[in-house]
Amino acid sequence: MSHLQKILTLAFIFSLNALSQSLFLSIGSGSSMLQGNNYYTSDFSANRPGLYLRNGSTSPFPSMSLNNELAFFVGTKLAFANTHFSVIADANYLPMRGKHKVTSYDNYLMRETYPTATMKLDVWSFGIGSRYEYDFEYFVPFLSTSILVNHFNDSRIEYEVNEVTTEYSFVKNGMRYGYRFGFGIGYKVFSNVSVEVGGTYNFMNEYNRRASEEKMNTVNLLFTVNYNVLR
Repeated sequence: MSHLQKILTLAFIFSLNALSQSLFLSIGSGSSMLQGNNYYTSDFSANRPGLYLRNGSTSPFPSMSLNNELAFFVGTKLAFANTHFSVIADANYLPMRGKHKVTSYDNYLMRETYPTATMKLDVWSFGIGSRYEYDFEYFVPFLSTSILVNHFNDSRIEYEVNEVTTEYSFVKNGMRYGYRFGFGIGYKVFSNVSVEVGGTYNFMNEYNRRASEEKMNTVNLLFTVNYNVLR
């Protein structure tokens, strides 16, 4: 075996060893909080409609009054030996809901009724980016940044009248793009298991918004468990 082959073989073995100690899978949950005063957060009855431009005409639709909801997270982290940087990738599910009492006239009962209306917007958010962390033996503070590729499901409204539920879509959505900044701190429970608490500020639809669509920014607070699958 030549010297070059030996060097390449040793480098390959070293790389495998480094990766075998540094591939993590993560799962977590927490709270997703919408920011700002816009049609995502304004009360259903407020005079702040969203605007939907289609075929050259603008149609209003009601404010959604979405509330803070649970966020669900799965991810992976590939850390490199002898450096504080790692590559991260993740997927988040954000089920956003807003409930209201609305006034409706029942022709059969000949009186006003107050059915419950639930506004729904589900967002699937996929991120890829980098993370900087510093290891203080058991505690590991970190900073991160990611590019976001998000799928906004169609906005839906659900009415419940006399225990009968009707649901329909009222706004078509689609792909949105943005970015995210995060921070947090981890704690090593075992050699291959750690837990983290952290937060992210997410610019969910900075790019590819439809005409007149307002920006959606969220703050996510997450509790995450990490497992090193190769150790």
